[in-house]
Amino acid sequence: MIVLGHRGAPSLAHENTIESFVLALKNSVDGLEFDIQQTKDYQLITHHDPYIVYQNKKHIISNLLLSEIKNMQLSYNIPILDEVLALCPPNKIINIEIKTRDIINTELINNLIGNINKYKLNESVIISSFNPFLIIELKKRNPNIKVGQLWCLDKQEPWYVTHTTKDLLSPYSFHANVDHINKDMSDWARSQGMKIYLYTVNTSIQLNKAHKVGADGIFTDYPKILQER
Repeated sequence: MIVLGHRGAPSLAHENTIESFVLALKNSVDGLEFDIQQTKDYQLITHHDPYIVYQNKKHIISNLLLSEIKNMQLSYNIPILDEVLALCPPNKIINIEIKTRDIINTELINNLIGNINKYKLNESVIISSFNPFLIIELKKRNPNIKVGQLWCLDKQEPWYVTHTTKDLLSPYSFHANVDHINKDMSDWARSQGMKIYLYTVNTSIQLNKAHKVGADGIFTDYPKILQER
């Protein structure tokens, strides 16, 4: 079972930062998982929420220039995607989850593909999003890129819709919440030739469940979870 640092190593440093990614890699993870958002001037940054909390206000990232974000006096630094990909060894798996409110975002897709091509990471990268239309468009632009089908009970349509979505995406992997997945789902994903990755595995109970359903990999906040539990 492979271990991917969920937003780096947030148990050790602020999530989705260079510090967090470096610490995850130093703790021998098999790869990194992180989120990207697009700024007003089409820059891709690693950040989970669609907003940044600054001076007790929520500032929507898509309404901000990158320079405005850099000028915020935050307790952590928000990197651009280019900086993160530059530090990733070629033998590590990189799962990039696209966060956007747009059904299709051409600038984001072009920028993302450009960054992946720049660092020759087509073989290393898996792209995922809860927005299937974005992934379908991405696959049109780069048919060889690996994509992950995200599923979460709180966000997804009924389970049968996932079967239909799978046919549209041709996913490499199936990414599900460890607390929501069951054996039927994992058996289905396996029968479709997909790898199974589970998030966010942070406890012994969750790790045992991941083993039970035959997960190929896990996303965790604790890089050494397999050695420590």
